[in-house]
Amino acid sequence: MQLVVMGTGPFAVPMFQSLARSGHQLAALVTRPQRSSGRRKPAPNPMRDAAVELGIHVLEPDDVNQPEFLQQLAQFQPELLVVCDYGQILSDEALQVAPLGGINLHGSLLPSYRGAAPVQWAIIQGESTTGVSVIHMPPRLDAGPCLVQQATPIGQQEDAGQLEPRLALLGVDCVIEAITMLGQ
Repeated sequence: MQLVVMGTGPFAVPMFQSLARSGHQLAALVTRPQRSSGRRKPAPNPMRDAAVELGIHVLEPDDVNQPEFLQQLAQFQPELLVVCDYGQILSDEALQVAPLGGINLHGSLLPSYRGAAPVQWAIIQGESTTGVSVIHMPPRLDAGPCLVQQATPIGQQEDAGQLEPRLALLGVDCVIEAITMLGQ
């Protein structure tokens, strides 16, 4: 299947690398633009680094929903958009670029902890279990139907810095399963 992946942060990297090895065609990575302010160096972008290492084309739009960018994205002819740790809400028009729309890997058992910092909120709220969800995306934040979920216990001494990479790895198989479901 022809995929365009959208992501920026470290949570998306294991999924992205797995998709690159999966036999699916990764047409491009869409990631947030690298910016620096004053003397500060640009923030690290683990997804850009992974794409460069894999030889995958990188797109860095300021706004993924702008018509000019959507025309550029359509040229990659994605069948599905795969989103994780990206940071912009996709419009209907953006989701319609791919015939199958988009899926999003989210670091919680939705509907719990929608939005930003789901791993941190699960820990703050004293949850004993969390997990990952893959949703089919409408143009609302983490609001689509859930295709796949996988739960895992939260260790008593586990912090977000330990839990988040574990959840990212847990999400790899969930994304592959969701893509398989949609491709049938």
